[in-house]
Amino acid sequence: MKKSATACVHRYYCCPTEEKPPERMDREPLQWVADGGVPKPLLQCVPGRLLGKDGEPLMQKRKMSPVQAMELCRENDALSEKDIWAFAEQLRENGDKGLIGYLMETNEARFAAKVAKAAGAKAERQRDKMTRVQILENAAGGAIRCTCAEPDECYHQMKAQLRRNSLDGPFQRLVYTALKVGRCKKEGSVALTGESDSGKTFLLRPLGIIYRAYKPPDPEKAGNYPLMTLPGKEVICFNDFAYEWDGKLP
Repeated sequence: MKKSATACVHRYYCCPTEEKPPERMDREPLQWVADGGVPKPLLQCVPGRLLGKDGEPLMQKRKMSPVQAMELCRENDALSEKDIWAFAEQLRENGDKGLIGYLMETNEARFAAKVAKAAGAKAERQRDKMTRVQILENAAGGAIRCTCAEPDECYHQMKAQLRRNSLDGPFQRLVYTALKVGRCKKEGSVALTGESDSGKTFLLRPLGIIYRAYKPPDPEKAGNYPLMTLPGKEVICFNDFAYEWDGKLP
């Protein structure tokens, strides 16, 4: 028998694995020697690197598969590249080198992107079936929480800004109608005009939190394809939008 094949036999019969614990192993299988001699016990043939300090074979672990690595990260909420590395190092310190060994042999950035994509795939699919109004109602129902230092501070500031400009009520109705009707020639857009630093962007900022919003890049950095990231967006927000006006209302 070839040396490599012999090593496999020793490992198979003597070294436990997760699928084959010690109590299920047969370390004294029926053996025979071609020349009629007495066969050497298999345990005495196991390489030293596979034995522990007590002389017993070590538990053999298979290399972690991509699916196993993904499930392990998802179960422990490690979805970003940074979190995955930190989690792998924590496991290594506890004696489990499976995940960090996998990361050393793969493109960790692509792996992290796939883990995050898989984790959010179900939610993304459900969201794709929702209308903009349903997404808004879901956010209002508690899906998105206010992060202000004082609870609802941004809400009160927006209400005050709208009251100062006599827009409290009409503004909300216009935005709601635009979200409801979507792309169309009438009622599908809302434009705010006014002086700089008057709170126009502040009033529309929540849309960028609730929806997948397209915001044009800096003109100096836009390149030749400024609309490249537009597909898949739910609302479009133009800031500092410039236009030529002849002084006549439409």
